[in-house]
Amino acid sequence: MTYLLDTHTWIWWNIHPKMLSRKVKSAIKHTEKYEEVLLSIISVGRME
Repeated sequence: MTYLLDTHTWIWWNIHPKMLSRKVKSAIKHTEKYEEVLLSIISVGRME
């Protein structure tokens, strides 16, 4: 299974991790469950 991080999730994970739910934090921390963890290139562009 592939996990695609939403832009807001990625930003909050890096800047405001307390804003993430326990479910989302768990999914990010336990990536071994997934074949791939992806972040859209547009997410990186939005940070600039």
